[in-house]
Amino acid sequence: MDYLKEWLEINEAREKMYRLLARFYRIEVDAEMLEQLAKMTFPQDCSQEMSDGYNLLQAAVSSRNDKTLENLAVDYARLFLGAGIINFDAAYPYESVYLSEKKLIMQEPRDEVVTFYRSCGVDRSHDLSEPEDHIAFELEFMAYLCGEAAEFARQRNDVQMQQSLNRQQEFLQKHLLKWQERFCNDVLKYAGTDFYRGAARITKSYLDMEGALLNDEAMTA
Repeated sequence: MDYLKEWLEINEAREKMYRLLARFYRIEVDAEMLEQLAKMTFPQDCSQEMSDGYNLLQAAVSSRNDKTLENLAVDYARLFLGAGIINFDAAYPYESVYLSEKKLIMQEPRDEVVTFYRSCGVDRSHDLSEPEDHIAFELEFMAYLCGEAAEFARQRNDVQMQQSLNRQQEFLQKHLLKWQERFCNDVLKYAGTDFYRGAARITKSYLDMEGALLNDEAMTA
């Protein structure tokens, strides 16, 4: 197989995975997402934690019924929005909550994320209602960078492609990897459904793997 073609396939898989992870946390699960997941073939050659996550997710999807969407919506609202919660027993999906002293949204970590986005030519959408350090937006940003790197690779622009990979590594190290483990552990602790427990295990394992992958010279096309 042509090396560039193989590299592009790996990078495309990475972009799709980031978009899937982002979808878990951006909004509640709908019927379309459940059907898409039901048709997916999950990989076998992965870490034990990721395998456990896939198994939980697959079991949740395969056992879906008329109450599944309602139950997932309730779990989403309680987990990520704090609906009905009177203390901190939730997994608030914002970097600021996990990395700021006050444990509140819209703190310095959010400002740093915005600065990073803008340095890469990405600015806030007018219809964005959540702070920019929401985990779904950070994951979507990584997907965007994967697409950017792929375009530079197709153009045989090695310098720009490597700079894009460097931006991915930097964003992971300075942002996602600094808080995703604690966030995922809170999801595992407070989730009421196997669906979100599975999503958390997959997210944690995948981001840890990505941190190692982007340190690997093999990612250079």
